[in-house]
Amino acid sequence: TAATLNNLALVLDEAGRWSEAERGYRESIRIIGESLGKEHPEYALSLTNLADLMRKQNKPRDALSLQNEGLRVFETAYSPGHESCIQTINQISLTYHDLGELRISLEFAERAMKLQEEHPAPRIESTISLLIHLATLSQEMGDLAQAESLEIQGIVLLEKHAGTEHPAYGLARNNLGYTRLRMAKLDEADRDFQLALASFEKSLVPQHLDVQKTLINLALLRQEQGRPADAEQILIEARENIRKTVGESHPAYGSCLNNLALLMIEQGRVQEGASILNEALSVQKGALGEHHPLYLQILENSAKLHQASRNQSQTEELLQQAANTALEIYGEKHPEHAKYLAMLGEFARESKKYGMAEAALRQASTILAEQVGKKNPEFARTAIQLGRVYTALQQEDKGEALLNEGVKILEETVGKEHPEYAKALAEVGDYYRAAKRVREGEPLLVEATQIMADKLGKKHPDYARTLVKLSRIYVEEDNPKRAEELLLSSAEILGHSLGKEHPEFAETLVELADVYGKEGKEGVERQLRAKGMAILKKNADQLRSVAVEKFDAEMQKLSRQ
Repeated sequence: TAATLNNLALVLDEAGRWSEAERGYRESIRIIGESLGKEHPEYALSLTNLADLMRKQNKPRDALSLQNEGLRVFETAYSPGHESCIQTINQISLTYHDLGELRISLEFAERAMKLQEEHPAPRIESTISLLIHLATLSQEMGDLAQAESLEIQGIVLLEKHAGTEHPAYGLARNNLGYTRLRMAKLDEADRDFQLALASFEKSLVPQHLDVQKTLINLALLRQEQGRPADAEQILIEARENIRKTVGESHPAYGSCLNNLALLMIEQGRVQEGASILNEALSVQKGALGEHHPLYLQILENSAKLHQASRNQSQTEELLQQAANTALEIYGEKHPEHAKYLAMLGEFARESKKYGMAEAALRQASTILAEQVGKKNPEFARTAIQLGRVYTALQQEDKGEALLNEGVKILEETVGKEHPEYAKALAEVGDYYRAAKRVREGEPLLVEATQIMADKLGKKHPDYARTLVKLSRIYVEEDNPKRAEELLLSSAEILGHSLGKEHPEFAETLVELADVYGKEGKEGVERQLRAKGMAILKKNADQLRSVAVEKFDAEMQKLSRQ
């Protein structure tokens, strides 16, 4: 029967067997259409179930067509305020979100919320779902405070009507924790994730995928707290739980592997990262194909793999491939396409390929301005990078205007105590140093260093990176002793947090050697420079390892297909 087919399709859907699930849904739709007619609510429900699957398979246009037809049937059969109508409007909003049409998505979400408020039947789950979606849109439009407020509203409703042991409460706490992680409210985010896990402990089995999502977010938090060893243990636990629950061919397993690989890459463990990334590539290619956002994340991390070992040409090639793939998946005007263009542009700027950098960053900036508006952290970051390009091209007025605009937007959106604001100050301060305007650059870098210390702590890699930038100010001021102190601190932090085989640790040693040279300490200079260069050579050699060569071979096969 249609009901049996639909239920089987739901099971296959949950298991990640999407091709089989799609056949089940379509056969169910055919039977219902023939037996009950195409104006029956059950027919509309089957359409919306299939639409949900289309979204998972990254086919938003197909999903939108099904949802619009489902909504038409629901509105004919019921009143506009019926729960099925509201849920479908919300689903349409989610699909426009997938398409990168954030303003249209927001219009549909607000329409659904208005109908919910006008028909105040006891629909707590629907209200919470809408609040969560509106919070997600607020995040992406750059209003993290609004997102936090909406998520708190949802939690208050859940506490009142469902209790803290309901699975939805755990999900809501997880979402709030992730928002607060993005806001750099690390202690509050930690508390939210712990509350989510405590709630799931009462309502779900430990291997449930929602529990694993929270564990992965907790690992991201630990990484942000400068605790990579703890993050690794959490990701390994999540990986094993996912493997036991849905197997090694499920997209969730591939995503967890991808996160674990990135963690290792960022610690300079290139061979281990490449091996795990290759496994993730195999899983996601088999489960999703090569034109899916989760596959695109592997491309992004493969670029980071080569960037970590300073392989410039391969990094550029992979970032270009990622931008092209994002264009194919999302379309030219999607914010995700802009994200990958901005990554390519930033890398090109750092490689002193200013023509390529300007083109990529200008295109990214235009897309973001149109799709999410200029009062958005992503737009601000792109403006700052574009500003650095123009200052490098001796277009100081144009460049400084963009730098100042970016800093101002971040001040208004994330606040003056956020690490992203500190990074922006450091970028501007570093520009002033390069322009021999050290008196203007020094206070900005001092402020950036203080923010990093306050928000992330003095053992965090980003604090160390800011110290390195500040040390260059003192080199320019002919104060090598102060520069030496800062670089010694930075080297100690990076050696502890990233490891003493990491390229950033090595590069800090080389900068420290330069300072010792200025102080006339030639013996120490030679010793440190040799040590730093040996580490960098070792990292370059790792890129010729069997694991990395195997991964690169797989990526090259895909790029030719």
